[in-house]
Amino acid sequence: MSKTSQRTPKVTTEVQDQIEIDLRKFILIISRYWAPSLIAFSVIVLPIGIFALTRKANYRAVGSVLIKKDVPSSAVLGLKVDVGEIDSLDRTGPLTTQAEIVKSLPIVQRTIDELDLRDKEGLPLKSDVFLKNLKVAPVPRSDLLSVEYRSEDPQLAAEVVNHLVKLYLDTNLQTNRAEVKAAREFIQTQLPIVERNVRRAEQDIRRFKENNQIVALQEEERSSVAVTAELEKRISEIRAKLLGATARANELRQQVGRDVNAASTQVALSQSTGVQETLKRYQDLQNQLAALQGRYRDDHPKVAEMQRQVDELGELLKGRIFEVTGQAASSRPDVGSLQLGGFRQQLVTELVMAQLEQLNLAQQEESLNASLAAHEQRASALPKFATAEAELGRRLKAAQATYETLLSKLQEVQVAEQQQLGNASILSKAIPPEKPLLLTSNLGKLLLISAGGIVGLIVGGTVAILAYLLDRRIRSVQDLKDIFDSPILGIIPLFQDAGLSQMVESLTRSFQKHGSTPTGFDTELVVRDVPRSPATAAYQMLRTNLKFISSDRQARAFVVTSCIAGEGKSTVSANLALAYAQQGQRVLLIDADLRRPRQHEVWSIDSYNKVGLSNLLVGITSLEDAVRPVMENLYLLPAGKIPPNPVTLLDSERMAHLVQDFLGKFDCVIFDTPPLSGIADALILGKMTDGIVLVSRMGTVNFSSAQNAKEYLGQAEQKVLGIVINGVNPKDEPDSYFYGAYYYYGYGVSSTSNGAIDPEFSQPRSRR
Repeated sequence: MSKTSQRTPKVTTEVQDQIEIDLRKFILIISRYWAPSLIAFSVIVLPIGIFALTRKANYRAVGSVLIKKDVPSSAVLGLKVDVGEIDSLDRTGPLTTQAEIVKSLPIVQRTIDELDLRDKEGLPLKSDVFLKNLKVAPVPRSDLLSVEYRSEDPQLAAEVVNHLVKLYLDTNLQTNRAEVKAAREFIQTQLPIVERNVRRAEQDIRRFKENNQIVALQEEERSSVAVTAELEKRISEIRAKLLGATARANELRQQVGRDVNAASTQVALSQSTGVQETLKRYQDLQNQLAALQGRYRDDHPKVAEMQRQVDELGELLKGRIFEVTGQAASSRPDVGSLQLGGFRQQLVTELVMAQLEQLNLAQQEESLNASLAAHEQRASALPKFATAEAELGRRLKAAQATYETLLSKLQEVQVAEQQQLGNASILSKAIPPEKPLLLTSNLGKLLLISAGGIVGLIVGGTVAILAYLLDRRIRSVQDLKDIFDSPILGIIPLFQDAGLSQMVESLTRSFQKHGSTPTGFDTELVVRDVPRSPATAAYQMLRTNLKFISSDRQARAFVVTSCIAGEGKSTVSANLALAYAQQGQRVLLIDADLRRPRQHEVWSIDSYNKVGLSNLLVGITSLEDAVRPVMENLYLLPAGKIPPNPVTLLDSERMAHLVQDFLGKFDCVIFDTPPLSGIADALILGKMTDGIVLVSRMGTVNFSSAQNAKEYLGQAEQKVLGIVINGVNPKDEPDSYFYGAYYYYGYGVSSTSNGAIDPEFSQPRSRR
């Protein structure tokens, strides 16, 4: 057999043990925190149980509606009218919208009114109550709507569904008709407006072409380049001719010696008949004057008369010149300038013609340049014209398309308006259900209560675990073993006062029956008063463990302390001293708690503060006067007067000498000291004795206090003899550290046949 096969049973056993331990721990937690767990269980189970048991049988009727995307009449006629078409603005789907329409308040209220639905009080059913019983939802991957209604009456449930669906179909049909009518009225209203828009667009195009002199804009754009080239060619030719004419005029001007205006005037005067005839007569008179002046003196009457005639004729010549040239002549006309020769006159004529040609060519060039500039300006504006014309064309086409669409839709809507079909129909009517809903049936109620019980158990267990996790108090022996490394000397079971009181009452009745009266019973001194109890056996076991705690020597003097107050260290000290004394050893029990002494209460000593340990330490009394015998072999040293500073008294050589003196006179010395929480008394005495016995009570000490106590002991290097766990309930320990039943049945107080305790087995002891 392989090693793996050999290990398998061992591993399985360990897992089973771990599961068993965890289960016992869980049961322990539940039993410990049963109150919050029970409350949580009740909070879950009781409402569910009441709800299930008081709920009446409920029935559900179901109907289905088919939703069609298009109106059937449109499909038959081949028209694509959008009336009744179901679309959704978001991604929820059109069926969801129709479901909300079915649940709309108008349809729901009409159903309530027409079916006269009423509540349990006889009042008209409210719409919100109706909607709680109504469910309308799309059927997945289909065009169907499922309509459900729940009611205690199966007939009523089916009737409500069918009536609700009928009202929805009527509403759907009316909505479709209203949509068709509204569409027709809208189209009829818009048609005149759209027609005016078409006419306006046509007029805009016509005015645009007239204002911009456009006939064929595309043809004009194509010919624009050729026209520009032709104009530039003609301008070049005119410029060449102009250069030739200018050169010819300059050459003739040089030959004539005058400018063209003077030459033109001279030609005009030489060609004027009036000027030439007057000039000829003027020249003749001048010749005659010259002849007379040659014969006579200047003052001769003939000369003067001739001179007068010459002057008059000169004035006449000026007038003739003014008539031709429009300019006043000089005081004396230049006869040479008024007559030209044939060649010179020809030159002047050619100059004038050249000048006229030059002027004509310049005008042609200017005209062509103006035409070219105008053509280029229009050519640059052609793209804008094209854009504007295209925009106007698009407006016209859009208006025409809208107009044609409205005309087409008007015909379709007029046809659809004559139809009476909706886009929803009943697929299946609701029928009265035969069986109620599962949760309202007897089986459903049982399942609901069972489920509530399971949930309640889970919640209750969870609450108990949470309470366990939040509770920082130590409640198990294992928790203490995990904190402290010291051995467990003893486990004192929980011996409740109520149980002991019952036992005392039983003993009292037994003693009264035998003619005697018991005295001296104390609920704390169980070793003395109830010697055959489980607690007494536990103290005897503690004494035995202390006896064998060390192999070299027996612990004769030790300190009994605790982590915090209230853990029962004083009670443990007293009962442990009793256990030692019952074995025949001389025992000295010292109340070393000089702050809050308690041994006087345990032993019912009234004058405890008169003399005691504090008096002995200061040397004002002797040991024989301070020690008090409380029973055979057991002596008590009370605390005495409470000093202002107990540490000073305890941490002294006097105290150390007293410890040695105690050991010389007694077999066992037990110190009952204050707790370790911030007080050094126990640590001081622990160094003077054989060690410390730490008492820890379940449910009183918490983890932090226990951890602090461990740190105090470790820092002071104290010898811890062991741990005494007090107040253990055997039922709360999963590992059964202490079996109370064993002690009760094996070592319990004997009783008579009628249940009374036999006084032979429990003789009361008197207090001293």
